[in-house]
Amino acid sequence: MNDLVFKKDFLFGCATAAYQIEGAVNEGKRGKTIWDEFSHIKGNIYNDHNGDIACNSYHKYKEDIAILKELGFSSYRFSIAWSRIFPNGTGEVNSEGVNYYHNLLQELIDNDITPFVTLYHWDLPIALGDWTNRECVYAFRDYAAFCFKEFSKEVKNWITLNEPFCSSFVSHFEGRHAPGHRNLNEAFICAHHLNLAHGLAVQEFRKMNTVGQIGITINAIYPQPSTKNEKDILAAEIIKASQTDIFISPIIKGTYPSLIEKQMKIKMPIEKDDLRNINQNIDFIGLNYYSEDLVQYDETDPFYAKTVNSWHDKTDMGWDIVPQGLLRFLRTINRDTDNIDIYITENGMASVDQLSKDNRVHDKKRIDYFKSHLFYCKKAIEEGIPLKGYFAWSLLDNFEWAYGYSKRFGITYVDYENDCKRIIKDSGYFLRDIMLGLI
Repeated sequence: MNDLVFKKDFLFGCATAAYQIEGAVNEGKRGKTIWDEFSHIKGNIYNDHNGDIACNSYHKYKEDIAILKELGFSSYRFSIAWSRIFPNGTGEVNSEGVNYYHNLLQELIDNDITPFVTLYHWDLPIALGDWTNRECVYAFRDYAAFCFKEFSKEVKNWITLNEPFCSSFVSHFEGRHAPGHRNLNEAFICAHHLNLAHGLAVQEFRKMNTVGQIGITINAIYPQPSTKNEKDILAAEIIKASQTDIFISPIIKGTYPSLIEKQMKIKMPIEKDDLRNINQNIDFIGLNYYSEDLVQYDETDPFYAKTVNSWHDKTDMGWDIVPQGLLRFLRTINRDTDNIDIYITENGMASVDQLSKDNRVHDKKRIDYFKSHLFYCKKAIEEGIPLKGYFAWSLLDNFEWAYGYSKRFGITYVDYENDCKRIIKDSGYFLRDIMLGLI
């Protein structure tokens, strides 16, 4: 069966994020982040869980890299905790944090695993406030420039931001993520500041003549209209404009989508040269894909849309499993980003995983999920879409933000009651065999 055989230069990896796996929040002179505060406010997180220990990867990173090696992954996408480098977001550099990441990177290199480093995966140093503060933009630029210089020998693949939609709208409008605000105008301000932070970081990367490539990861939201009715089509277009194109369009084209102001009456807080600074050449776009929604027009909703029921099976997160939607997403991303390289930087599912009597995790539903989505990755490549790699989410079960430890995405089971012991799930071995060309 050749449907799942990929060329040798196709990059297979796993992804994680610092606050979700590292733990050790009070070790190594790490500074406090907005997630440290948010997760300790009663009622914010499922069962009042927090990331204080998480998967204890701060101490167990060598075990994690050994799993990557055992399964044959060629790459590892992880994030640097900004507050381990600059405990206050700016100012004095923390050498203990710097050394920790040097050690982690060297372990990867020693095991022939290529690092993909995300600079920001939501854990803003609390001393900076939140992304409504424009000073965060310049602090991020300086932090990024430091990392480009400090880790240039080990890192050739950089991602500026992970899912800026979550850092703006989920965090400042829906209130489900830190800092837990519920203000739509605030969310649009944050979106603009995140775009600008990305653009200034890319400028620094280019000015320093850094060897390697740089991009951004977007959780693109491209819902399908639930009918052919013009209003339902408009609802899908508004969601695409306000939740995806708001990031892609200024980066690629130097403009914001007209629907944001025309339909939503939102005026972006643009200052002189902002759009020029955001509109920087990037080497690739990262796409996080989990699901695809159907929407119906709803004039009472701020985004003029509501999600409607579908026939699809669902993950433990309640998300529709729509593998063919991944191909639609890739086609749209390819069109909207002018044919630049694409990496799927996250794809995976939460399921109810339990240890069996043989001390294994037989997660067949996750295997089926990976198999069907990788099938459409192969189809995309055959269509000429420049898809260069795929990162499974996630290497480990971890702290799943507002859901705490109640949702498991990992291809490795983490036994939180037993010193965070790692047990590779069947899905991990399935991906190993995909990479070996045995499926």
